Amino acid sequence: MPQKTRKEKILAEKRRQKQLLISPAVPAYSLDIKPAPKTSSEAQSVQNTEKVNILTGHADLKSDLLKISLFTVGAVAFQLILFFFVIK
Repeated sequence: MPQKTRKEKILAEKRRQKQLLISPAVPAYSLDIKPAPKTSSEAQSVQNTEKVNILTGHADLKSDLLKISLFTVGAVAFQLILFFFVIK
């Protein structure tokens, strides 16, 4: 791909300057937006859904910890059995 010449760079800079003068940058969002006040029933429903999400999130953790614990107990038991057979 050919590189830009000095003349092309100057022309591109002039276009950018003209573009900035013609249309100034407008922010894509406004900071003046205020959320609507929540009613008590909306706030309560949000709290209920948060509690449900927390409980289901910990259910996965609980099942994973149970599997890891069972595997660890099994491995330690297997090592103890091998240890007693090797000694005798």
